[in-house]
Amino acid sequence: MSDNNANHITYSIPQRSVLLTLNVLLAIIMILVNKSVFTNLKFNFPIALTTIHYICTWIGVETLRRFNIYKQISYNKMPLNDVDIASCIILAVVGVPLNNLSLRLNGVGTYQLLKLLVTPAICILNYIMLGELISLKRSCILVLVCAGVSLATLSDLEMRLFGLIVALIFVPVAAIYKVQFKRVLLKFDMLSVLHRVYPPAILIMFFLSMLFDPSGLFTVYEYTFSKVIQLLISGILACSISLSSFHVVHVFSPLTHQILGLLKVSLTILGGWLFFSKEISQYQMAGSVVAIGGISWYTYETMSAKGLLRSGKGPVIHQMKDENV
Repeated sequence: MSDNNANHITYSIPQRSVLLTLNVLLAIIMILVNKSVFTNLKFNFPIALTTIHYICTWIGVETLRRFNIYKQISYNKMPLNDVDIASCIILAVVGVPLNNLSLRLNGVGTYQLLKLLVTPAICILNYIMLGELISLKRSCILVLVCAGVSLATLSDLEMRLFGLIVALIFVPVAAIYKVQFKRVLLKFDMLSVLHRVYPPAILIMFFLSMLFDPSGLFTVYEYTFSKVIQLLISGILACSISLSSFHVVHVFSPLTHQILGLLKVSLTILGGWLFFSKEISQYQMAGSVVAIGGISWYTYETMSAKGLLRSGKGPVIHQMKDENV
């Protein structure tokens, strides 16, 4: 990386590779841990879990500030009544809890399948809000990738009406969440935005948890040392994946982050087969291979179109358009 200004950082190919690989690995672990929290720990409080995640993330960002890893932008330049900052707070309050609720109400396969709809939604919003339009060829490759992921997850469907409704509400919210944060991160540095957005979001989330989560968070649920440790691990992972994900959105694009999610699904299925001897069907195998192949093809076409394969130079954040995987 070079330059001191966060909006003018240049990333080398190895740095981009590490960032993207780390994000994929953290995302896979995060889904498994969250699903375990809901199923094994019986912690059926999705909004409270999100509040724990936000608290851990803010503590992580505040720790970085105190160690002078970054300099916080003053309140006068980022007031809470700023339209962009206020919108980020609202989206943080709505988006992540909906994601956790969808994961709790749906099987993992259903959850992943419905999240495919976020991809075309981001493409549309990228054009409307950021003026970015991908080529017809890359659009067709994305359709191929989504088809592969659909094939890979069809055998793990567990459809519930309320879960379906929540997932369909989550789709446009997730797309707006990623694209709007991209807009804001073009103006302000990432850590300053998170430091400003999360405290009011935590306060709102706490009251929403009291109103909409099942009763018994503090009175009925039995906390043990083991459960508290697992919840803290979930929070630490949430901090790591938040910093990684917002960095991907900032350096690359919302669509890049979404495509990484599709790659994560395919790698999770193949990883279970390769390393844990989990049985998978021929459809899952074929779908995963098609999805991974499509993502590799899409990556090649994107980098080729931007001349990155010839120059080997990293993208400059403030000059980026479209998506770089």
